[in-house]
Amino acid sequence: MTPPIRSLLLLGLIFAWGNSPTLAQDRPSKWESPGHAYSLVLSEGADSSRLTLFHHAKELAHYAFEGELVSIYWSPGGHYVALNNHNGHRGWYPWILNLQNGHVIRKNDEQKSASYNRYEDYTYLPDVPDLARSRITFVYPGYARDTDQNGEGHITVIYGWENETTLRMFDEVVLDQLFKKEKMRLSICSLLTVRDAGLSADSFSVEKTSYSGSPDHRPPEVLKVLGY
Repeated sequence: MTPPIRSLLLLGLIFAWGNSPTLAQDRPSKWESPGHAYSLVLSEGADSSRLTLFHHAKELAHYAFEGELVSIYWSPGGHYVALNNHNGHRGWYPWILNLQNGHVIRKNDEQKSASYNRYEDYTYLPDVPDLARSRITFVYPGYARDTDQNGEGHITVIYGWENETTLRMFDEVVLDQLFKKEKMRLSICSLLTVRDAGLSADSFSVEKTSYSGSPDHRPPEVLKVLGY
């Protein structure tokens, strides 16, 4: 005998509830290195999140984490891991961790403390626009003057390893005056050298690109990070 429609609806609701995906905030997210020796776990709580680095089952370090972990790049030789962290309107926050000890590698030194706040570390990376100034003024002579204007927008993302100690990095700088005059922005590709003692940047390529909204000037790997 065919069951009543009401019973079928009830069975369907029970089945759907039992097979619904687990929400991200209900479980940790985990990323493993290619050889499975290391893992990153992002545990999301009601008020804050925690990023933890493990070597097998041993915790190496953990840090407060905000926003979304967009992409992860394990270095080819297994010494480092680089992350792109997007934290809403606050912008992009690259991280580089030493896999041997869990330290956060910065411009001038290393940090390993549960109280370390990546989002208040305003000197984490080398100042790529400043380091690339000679190349920027070549493509946009007004840069030195217009950087004094308020309203500069800036994104920085890592988009892969060149080799064990060299990361590919992309910066995009938006200056009020450049936008008002020419509807343009500046795109900078550079290489970020990673050493335990700190970070340095070199090998700059600078373009002045249209602010039309087209992302075509960005490397394909950058487009993937940014969700195009």
